[in-house]
Amino acid sequence: MSDHTRKPPVLLAALLGGVLCVLALVGLGGGCDPAAGLGWVLTSAVYAGGPAAIYLFAAIGYGLLLGRFLPQAPGGGALRASIGLAFMLSVSHGLAALGWLTAMSGIAVCALGLAVMAREVIGSARSWLVARPHVRPGWAAIPAVCVLLTAASNPPGTLWGSEFGGYDALSYHLQLPQEWLTLGRLEPLEHNVYSFLPGYVESAFLHLAVITKAPVASDPGLVHGLMAGDGWRVLSCQWLHAGISLLAAWIIGSLARVLGERAGLADPRQRLAGSIAAGVTLATPWVVVVGSLAYNEMAVLALGAASVLAALYQPLRPWVRGLLTGALVGVACGAKPTALFMVGPVAGLALLAGLPVRGWLPAIGAGTLAGFAALAPWLVRNFVASGNPVFPAASDLFGHAHWTSEQVRRFASGHRFDGSWFDRLRTAVWTSPESSPGAPDVVRFRGLSNPQWGVLFPAGLIAAIMCMAPARAEPSRRARRLIASVLIAGLLAQLLAWFMFTHVQSRFLLPCLITAAPLVGLGIARLARPRAATLLGLALVVVQVGVTVWIWSRQLDGAPTRAMIAGVRAFKGEPFVPEVHADMPIPAVNRIAGRHTVYLLGGATPLYFAPPVLYHTTWDTSPLGRLMREYPGEPWVWSARLRERGVVYVLADLAELTRLGRSGWYDPSVTVPAVLEWLDEVGEQVAHWPNRGQRLYRLKEKP
Repeated sequence: MSDHTRKPPVLLAALLGGVLCVLALVGLGGGCDPAAGLGWVLTSAVYAGGPAAIYLFAAIGYGLLLGRFLPQAPGGGALRASIGLAFMLSVSHGLAALGWLTAMSGIAVCALGLAVMAREVIGSARSWLVARPHVRPGWAAIPAVCVLLTAASNPPGTLWGSEFGGYDALSYHLQLPQEWLTLGRLEPLEHNVYSFLPGYVESAFLHLAVITKAPVASDPGLVHGLMAGDGWRVLSCQWLHAGISLLAAWIIGSLARVLGERAGLADPRQRLAGSIAAGVTLATPWVVVVGSLAYNEMAVLALGAASVLAALYQPLRPWVRGLLTGALVGVACGAKPTALFMVGPVAGLALLAGLPVRGWLPAIGAGTLAGFAALAPWLVRNFVASGNPVFPAASDLFGHAHWTSEQVRRFASGHRFDGSWFDRLRTAVWTSPESSPGAPDVVRFRGLSNPQWGVLFPAGLIAAIMCMAPARAEPSRRARRLIASVLIAGLLAQLLAWFMFTHVQSRFLLPCLITAAPLVGLGIARLARPRAATLLGLALVVVQVGVTVWIWSRQLDGAPTRAMIAGVRAFKGEPFVPEVHADMPIPAVNRIAGRHTVYLLGGATPLYFAPPVLYHTTWDTSPLGRLMREYPGEPWVWSARLRERGVVYVLADLAELTRLGRSGWYDPSVTVPAVLEWLDEVGEQVAHWPNRGQRLYRLKEKP
């Protein structure tokens, strides 16, 4: 019997284990029938995961094409893939901003990348088939991957209490591609300030819409775009972000392996460090939570890790390293601007540590230019639209465009921490002070202690000590300590930037995995006994998986897949079933309003609405507030002006208005008493949902 035939079918076993995990996860808490749930996840993998896979494989194909200049070295495959992702996101954004992202151009872009990818796969198929996958601690993260993909198969807005059901996806990550699809181009929108952010990942969601030929709204009252049909395209966006999560874990694992090689570890130890780092990344609950939503953080994680990998890629000249590092950091900022201070310092430290002093200047110069070039399309379109290339930031320097100074103040207060330094420190390491403006009426773990980190940070602290500890007869002690110092300094820089420049939300720490996960992998991999190192790495990944599954099991009152089989269509109210949708405003509004425009007063999550909607984010100009100031004391004029804009119905979210008013984030003119006084005079209530604090009014004609 040949050696290959005696090798255990590791991949087949992993696949079977994954199927069994999904079967167990979907039946947890009686949310749905396990067999039906498994069938739904597998169906989503084809219909929703298919377009996402096309996009990602095309990106990898471009990485193989553009990465031909890279000399062969450890980590080269991950670096090429990240170059392709950066290129694909930039192309999607560029074409969309120019109005050139159509079904034809979008499919052509994907087809070229897929052709390159297919050629590479066919060329290396035989070596891949006979290669023996080694079972390492990272494989223990398979249950977490199953949670990730199962959660991505659920309708947006149903899972993850820490994200309030993915509020950001409903208000802009998915909503903006919807509106851009109708407009035919990606452009800033004055009613949604988040459209002024770079939006590179959101442009990828728009790319998915055009290559799947999502119908554009041609008739009011018809659901279109990503929400058309049974809404499988929004699941495709979630699957794309989940796929980027897997890519990020692979890149972080490759980074850990390269760092192990630079630190002088033997090849088996390097591989062990990479496997542990990748497994810890995938198994960390925050990665599963965020990665299963149509967010943008995982692109920051993937490109951020790749920028450090590029900074340490030894075969490249200093200026080329700087160029590639800067470009990857720039595109990471294009995914989420906070990458500037959460990724940039780490990549910079790695670049300086990996080069002789004489190479610093060309590397820094080339990196700065490349970073600006990667962000230039965003800066230019923002400047053209608002006169401020980084709006809504730096309003004091560049102007506040269509906003008032009061709006700038409100936006700033909502995106910084209000409170004493003691409150900030307490929030960072333990809980959110309940007295904070706008804080929910429960204690929330916002910082390092959030359960969705599992044991990552304690493990990182212990690993840092292990990495710096002396060892007998170690020839590469200096190199090891240098690598450990770079990771520790990078992690501390990230924590400090998060503490100083953000509103200290736990999710904003996700880029810390770029430093913490490799640190954990290296610390464990250098243990004296290989078997002990493997078992410890396995135990750590299993603990993280256990926390992830526990958090998953608590969603939707212990039945996390309760909404999965019902799907997106049920949340739109198609078909409308009174006994099912009695306490759900959106299905009722879709049925009652028909083709008439609905004004979302207080609410800012229009994704599921079928009728045309008039809405704005918390920070943007309130149509009602503006009318109140222009025509004080004339409620019938306010109503008439809204009717001129097509508004017939008003969905007043009184609970949200109360919360936002208490926080000081909403238009101060639009208070609950003022809204009720206006609507009681000019409208008639046609429906209400007391448990949700929402009422639907129809505006009357002036008698």
